Amino acid sequence: MSSENIKKIIKEMNASAIIVKDFDEALIGTGRICGKNTVAVYDTNKILEILMEKNSIGDLEAYEIFQRTMIDAFPDANDPVFINDFRKTIDIQDIPGMSLDDTIEKLGL
Repeated sequence: MSSENIKKIIKEMNASAIIVKDFDEALIGTGRICGKNTVAVYDTNKILEILMEKNSIGDLEAYEIFQRTMIDAFPDANDPVFINDFRKTIDIQDIPGMSLDDTIEKLGL
């Protein structure tokens, strides 16, 4: 389904849902927490890929931008949800010299 169709569905379900500009490729659908509004759902890995490509930066820099401009930027009930799909994520055990605890600390998770 195209991102335009997904955005149309989101807006029909919640006219106040926040749609993040310039990240249509990362928009994957809708989500809802019990008792809350339906909101846009984005693939975090795809957002990071877009940031790295657009800005010619590495993954940690992209994550810092993502954290600062998206995760920390939306203080509303209509905020998008950012999914970490670990099926698509590099296995931290495969990074030489980087433990899981080190990576979590470095990324601020």
